[in-house]
Amino acid sequence: MVHKEGLEKLIEALAARRLRPRDLAVFMAVMPHVNLRNGKAKVGPARLAQDMGEHASNVSTSLRKLQLELCLVRCRDRDNGGYCLLLNPYICSIGGPQKRGFLWAQFQEALE
Repeated sequence: MVHKEGLEKLIEALAARRLRPRDLAVFMAVMPHVNLRNGKAKVGPARLAQDMGEHASNVSTSLRKLQLELCLVRCRDRDNGGYCLLLNPYICSIGGPQKRGFLWAQFQEALE
């Protein structure tokens, strides 16, 4: 679910030209990969590029911009040691307020 406040933040970043439409498309391409149980997306730039018909370097650039805008964060998955992406739960999340709080705690931990 995309939250109104989060959508406004993305639109503001687009208007200020901190993000480009392609960056927003990458953000949207991550969403189908989010595990509904833990909020993590185990997907990398190569797979996203394949899904979008884009070059992996363009997707990587977009992911960096999205990280700078705190739209998502890359973190290490405790289960298997690989990397995953966490979407900012105040932009897009699953579950109710309690789940959003849990995801926010994970997101903040990954920022450190």
